[in-house]
Amino acid sequence: MSAPLPGFVYYDPNFVFHDGETGKKLFVVLCDSPLDDQLVVVARTTSNSKTDPIFGCYLDTFPPCFHLPDNINNFDTDTWIMLDWVVEYDATKLQSMIRTTDLSVEHTIALLNCGANCQYLDKWQVDALKKEAERLSPK
Repeated sequence: MSAPLPGFVYYDPNFVFHDGETGKKLFVVLCDSPLDDQLVVVARTTSNSKTDPIFGCYLDTFPPCFHLPDNINNFDTDTWIMLDWVVEYDATKLQSMIRTTDLSVEHTIALLNCGANCQYLDKWQVDALKKEAERLSPK
């Protein structure tokens, strides 16, 4: 099984939400954690409309998000990658989930740059996203 890489999308059919309910949840890998080599930084997704369904970065809404229309990267519905709750996640736990799709390198870089400008992220997260976007960008 390959290591989780930026842009990989994982599906957890039994995610436990804050209210104790269990349901389906997608996670997008953003970058390796600079704090622990067993962790990766991920963002959760939602299909609930957060803004107009136009591709791109939305930092002036709450929660801030990055929108991927249903016809991009094999998503079967409009998907908003939420940037108000970006966390470290155990890479081996992600590997036990279902890898559903991958974002293109271009879309991964756009997402990382969007997140790097989000006021809700910690400085170390912003720095890690910027570093990963630079690493992935064509030279």
